[in-house]
Parts: sequence; C-alpha cells; structure tokens
Amino acid sequence: MSGEPGRVYSGGQVKIVVDFVDDDGNPVDPATITYRLMSPSRVKSSYVYGVNDEVTNPQIGRYKFAVPSELLIEGGRWFFRLETTGTIYAREGNFIVQATPFNDSCLNTGYQL
Repeated sequence: MSGEPGRVYSGGQVKIVVDFVDDDGNPVDPATITYRLMSPSRVKSSYVYGVNDEVTNPQIGRYKFAVPSELLIEGGRWFFRLETTGTIYAREGNFIVQATPFNDSCLNTGYQL
C-alpha cells in the first residue's frame, strides 16, 4: 500500500491508495473493494467502489479512497480497513487528526492538545 497517511489537520485531506497485483506482478482488479473507516469516537462508515464517489480506480489494480474532509473534524486516531472479494485481501491502518483549539469538534472528544 502506498500513500499511507500520517498526521493531518482538522478538515484536511487523507487519501489511501492501494495497488493489487497477481503472483506474476501484473496489476489486477479485485471483484469488489470496500474501505471501512472508524472515527476516534467509534463511528463507523463504509465506502464501496462503484457505489461511492470517494473510491476511484484510476488504472488497473490501483484504488484510491479520498476520506471526506468534512468527516475529519474529530481529533484523534482514525482507523481504516480495506476489504476485497474474489482474491481475498484485507489491510488495516490508521492516521491521526491533530486536535485544534480552532475547531470545537476536536476538543469535545477528550483528545488532549
């Protein structure tokens, strides 16, 4: 997986990119792809390629998930999981949204500055 995010600011942008290849290293597309997202307050959401505009397939084997910036107002550690069908694949990761005194939503989570 490339482009794994690190720390971001409230309302910022996070893009999660993954490349799929077969045993010979050739790019392949899985049957379905779903990105799951969980906020620091444990609110879960799912984004599916072909259903949600946030998940794109710019070339064979490459998928990008642009996390909606309007969600990223809650400070703390966010978790994501990528799941596919066909050739089963799962990948998990996380990123931190920096709390800020300029956004009340970041301060209401118990996340310390």
